[in-house]
Amino acid sequence: MGVTTRRDVEGDSLLNSSQFAVHSKPLLQAVLKKEERMGIRDQNLEATGAVFASFSVKQTGGVDDLKDADAGKAVTLTGNSQVGPANDGSVLLGKLIDLTLTDAEGGKRVATVQIGGVMTLPIITTYPQVDNRVVGGADGTVKQAPVLTDYDPAGGNIARGTVVSVNGTTDCTLILN
Repeated sequence: MGVTTRRDVEGDSLLNSSQFAVHSKPLLQAVLKKEERMGIRDQNLEATGAVFASFSVKQTGGVDDLKDADAGKAVTLTGNSQVGPANDGSVLLGKLIDLTLTDAEGGKRVATVQIGGVMTLPIITTYPQVDNRVVGGADGTVKQAPVLTDYDPAGGNIARGTVVSVNGTTDCTLILN
């Protein structure tokens, strides 16, 4: 039996592909009806390619620079394997996901940071535009990367990511690679 034939259950005879199409029409209609009932699904881009890493939290005067309320905000490297909130013009490291301990507990905290993949971050003026890159803004936000002129810092351009969507003046979704 070839790929283009099927056995007719009632008569035990072989059907060619055009004859099979007539017999399979009810099955095709059932599949199409199921697809109509499924509807459109929302995209969850943030589950795409996420990469996480742990860093110590920068302290100023013995107090952590990151708090529980900073989860979901942009962070930058502040020292050897140490992070703090992104600030104006800083290089974006990623998104703060979680902190060990709580604000009320004492001890040295460790930050879990999403350093790659798709993420949504709060924005500040100058608002990013789709298909452009970002740098740190104030207080854990990001903003549109500046246009480089004659100055290119050691190590290259500080802009990171590719903005894939902007939600007004609230946040943007970007691919950080």
